[in-house]
Amino acid sequence: MGRRERRIRSVRIPWLAREYKRTCSDCGHVWQVPKWAVHPPRKTLPAGRQFDSMRTAEVVTANAELGEKAAVFRQCAKCGSVHYKERAVRS
Repeated sequence: MGRRERRIRSVRIPWLAREYKRTCSDCGHVWQVPKWAVHPPRKTLPAGRQFDSMRTAEVVTANAELGEKAAVFRQCAKCGSVHYKERAVRS
C-alpha cells in the first residue's frame, strides 16, 4: 500500500458513524458499540469454479470468531436483555 493510499484511508468522514449507542428497552442502561460489531466485516468465499474445502473452513471459522466477539455487544450488561434501541454516534 502506497503513501497516498494510506493517507486516503485515514480521512475522517463526519457523517459516517464510528460507533453506536444502544439503550436497553427493559432497564434503560446505555452502552457503546463499535462499528465493527454492528456491521461486522464478514469474509466471503472466493467466486469462480475453484472450490477449496480448506479455504471454506478458514472463512467459516473466521466468521464464527467474529460473530462471537460481536455477540458481547448484543445484550445489556446490566440486565442481560437483548431488547434495545440503537442510534449512530457521529463526531
